[in-house]
Amino acid sequence: VQNIYESLVQVDSVNKSYYEQNRDAYLQRLTELDQDISNDLSGVTNRSFMVYHPAFVYFSEAYNLTIFSIEAAGKEPTAAGLVYLIEQAREHNIKVILASPQFNPQSSEVIAKAIDGTVAFVDPLARGYIRNMRLVLSEMVSAME
Repeated sequence: VQNIYESLVQVDSVNKSYYEQNRDAYLQRLTELDQDISNDLSGVTNRSFMVYHPAFVYFSEAYNLTIFSIEAAGKEPTAAGLVYLIEQAREHNIKVILASPQFNPQSSEVIAKAIDGTVAFVDPLARGYIRNMRLVLSEMVSAME
């Protein structure tokens, strides 16, 4: 946000105060989002989740979560990889597999069926970052309970 602000001011310094106000307002919304995420996750005891694509690695690190990714290095899991992921899901009591609508959900569905779980779709690329992160958070909290 700061970098965007600085770039806008470089090309349009006349509107610096406008950009400043928007920067500050958005940073406040991000701070509130961070606090809400921390609060919502504070009561979650099973802090492990499984996703198809590792789009939430930084998220999991920031909030002390354990992420298991189905896709590795841009590739679908092998049969042995699926067996390993099913074992991990069972070991960590994972019942919901998070998948992105941009990817084929077949591997997620195979794992979900094997663990008697479900697949929930979250879109890390959806428009409206703050609104979308609240939706992702809701799915994650439900998945980890």
